[in-house]
Amino acid sequence: MKGSRALLLCGTCVVSVAATLWMLLVFLAPNEPVARVSFGELEADVRAARVQEIRIHGRVYTYSVRGAPGAPKHQATGPEPTLAQVRALRPAEPTGMAPKVFFEL
Repeated sequence: MKGSRALLLCGTCVVSVAATLWMLLVFLAPNEPVARVSFGELEADVRAARVQEIRIHGRVYTYSVRGAPGAPKHQATGPEPTLAQVRALRPAEPTGMAPKVFFEL
């Protein structure tokens, strides 16, 4: 009898922990829409000063367009970033605002 109660208690704890982890995963997972674009489109948007910020994670570049609140973020796969490539992500016009660039691990 004692063994079955312990087994029932252990099973209840496992189910409770699994349900809690599932709820955290569902509610904390980012579910922002992302529009897949080419790396050339990212470069064109930067040259036209339409990009507000760029987040780089490996070869994945995720960026938001300036002045488009609620619009989906854009995502492009490009080359491994080097310092020269990041510095090249500047608008064509000298008066255009350059995007903020963040590296994510």
